[in-house]
Amino acid sequence: MKNPFEESVLEQDGARAAQDGRSWQCNPYLRRENMPQATGETLQEWSRKHDAWQRGFEGRAAAVLQTKEALPAEVLVTVIASRLRDLPAVREELARDRYCVVRVELPRAHPRDHHGRNWDVDSFECGNVDPGSCETAFRAEVDQVRDRYDLA
Repeated sequence: MKNPFEESVLEQDGARAAQDGRSWQCNPYLRRENMPQATGETLQEWSRKHDAWQRGFEGRAAAVLQTKEALPAEVLVTVIASRLRDLPAVREELARDRYCVVRVELPRAHPRDHHGRNWDVDSFECGNVDPGSCETAFRAEVDQVRDRYDLA
């Protein structure tokens, strides 16, 4: 039986997954425990749920791709460097050494990936800060910028 409310919820779940940068492969109706053989539902009912989630995912992913502003590499570097200055280790180093600066590698273009990103930055440096010690925070900052902007 078709349930428009359930389909709406599934579409929202799919859109949320796309917004979080997850892959289409995280569709819960691709999991073995949610397949008709495990649930006992009809193939038609399973397909309706699968497709509703997928519609939400694809709609959100398409909306994200259409709304990204393209910026030149130098501007992306400036945006990332500004965000990195707020990392605790970087902030401490900048306070300790007034001549210290944050240097961010120029973005390198690549084909659009499954997150809708068309560029990446591999590293940065800032005085005596060990980039490996804040790799997770660095990657999170870069990925947030990559989610919002394309490389022009």
